[in-house]
Amino acid sequence: MLCLGRIHHNLGNTIQAVAYLTQGLQLLDAVTPISNKAREEEAVLRYFLGLAFWTHGNLESAQAHLETATDLLETIRQGLPGDASYSLALFDRQLSAYAALQRLLVLLGRSDLALLFAEKSRTLSHSTLLPPAAPPVVSSSLINSLDGLLARVNRHNAPVLYFSIASGFLYAWLLIPLRG
Repeated sequence: MLCLGRIHHNLGNTIQAVAYLTQGLQLLDAVTPISNKAREEEAVLRYFLGLAFWTHGNLESAQAHLETATDLLETIRQGLPGDASYSLALFDRQLSAYAALQRLLVLLGRSDLALLFAEKSRTLSHSTLLPPAAPPVVSSSLINSLDGLLARVNRHNAPVLYFSIASGFLYAWLLIPLRG
């Protein structure tokens, strides 16, 4: 179903793409026991379903599916006990999902949430790409809320100009201590 959904999405047949991808999710729920591979398959289905809904103009459904995809990928990566090759295989999927969600949230006027996913993307990149012995330039602890990010800015008591590039688009935020 994933392949058929992706093909229809690429051909611009978003209604068929949504139908096949939704059917794929239903089949996955019905036959697959919960495992990392099943969660990864669900994340991929939801990612492409989010893109299909976006193309079709249903931005709220697109956001819901993309957020679920990123949550699933985060859960899988956090639960990996040292399988570096599998973890790296998920890296590109997760970055793509973060970038798509970031762009969509900006379109929806939710720049606060877009900033959060920009930070998650940055954190993921630093934690995955830096060698374990390399000291992080900035703390790479995962921030799960906008309040957490603003608390970090407030703690350092300095304005932060935050840049993010997502799928070829440049976004910028100015974070001011105690004002957001």
